[in-house]
Amino acid sequence: MQNLFMKKKDIRFVMLGLIACLMAALAEAQDIKTYPVSWWTGMKQPVVQVMLHGNSELPAIASVSHPGVTVKRVYQPDNKRYLFVDLHIAPSAKAGNVMIRLGKDRQVAFPLQARNRRLSIEGQQGVRANDLVYLIMPDRFVNGDPANDRLPSLRDTSCNRTDPYARHGGDLKGVESRLGYLHDLGVTALWMTPVVENDMPRTIEAEQYNMSGYHGYWITDHYRIDPRLGGEQAYQSLVEAAHAKGLKIIQDAVYNHVGNKHHTIIDPPMKDWLNQWPVYQGSNHRDEVFFDPYASAADKQIMIGGWFVPHLPDLNLANPFVANFIIQNTVWHTERFGIDGWRVDTYK
Repeated sequence: MQNLFMKKKDIRFVMLGLIACLMAALAEAQDIKTYPVSWWTGMKQPVVQVMLHGNSELPAIASVSHPGVTVKRVYQPDNKRYLFVDLHIAPSAKAGNVMIRLGKDRQVAFPLQARNRRLSIEGQQGVRANDLVYLIMPDRFVNGDPANDRLPSLRDTSCNRTDPYARHGGDLKGVESRLGYLHDLGVTALWMTPVVENDMPRTIEAEQYNMSGYHGYWITDHYRIDPRLGGEQAYQSLVEAAHAKGLKIIQDAVYNHVGNKHHTIIDPPMKDWLNQWPVYQGSNHRDEVFFDPYASAADKQIMIGGWFVPHLPDLNLANPFVANFIIQNTVWHTERFGIDGWRVDTYK
């Protein structure tokens, strides 16, 4: 009986150990994030570059076993917590979770979805010269859902309509509630300031800029619709409701910079992810360098590579990994939400 008891006890300890290892492996996988967060089958461009980011060093070896999906290239930058994996998605590939295996014992799921032809790029209306475009800053328009005014999970919890530098509570549900009004005005397209996450603190650079990212131009996550605006569900609902009324949606793109709380700034993938200077260098904003044949090369470099302001780090779009990150994000938003056009901020 004693031997039997000991055997049962040993088995129990072994099982507990296996469960602990499994939970640890699962936690490690959950710590790895993918950018883009998902992709589609049947895209015209068959290759997507997936940026993986973990809390610890990632193995420099990646493989997949999903039918129709193959690893084309793996690149590990200076920061070993990142890994870039180029996936080739054949026309025969089926929707499902593509498990990207990293080394021997780590893996992360990358969702591959079937395209929704109603929302896809091919199905969009496009924006034309005869459109009447109405500009909206959602936070300053209509508060359709007071429940999302203050979210403790984000750095800025201000919401005060008497403070010009605080958030005022407007959201995407509020915009949707006024589509009839906009339609009756003769509007045919809505251009909203950026709707993606701006998780920046209220005070920036030792209170030099005492304001919040209510306007949307301090991006901290390219793949998350700001929850104070209602999140993905509210954005999808707005786009569909607008289309039902014959209205188009223009999304505002910020390619020049990000907020300094963006994950690629807190933990940069590589040394040249940003435009670097020996000391802080702001842009001279001399647009004429682009069309003046006698413009100074130094002026052009400061115009292109100078930072907008200290808390908005300047992306180095000459870096192909940065360019892929931005381009794929534009494709993802168009395909995911079915938007009709883009307005490019800080076009330099």
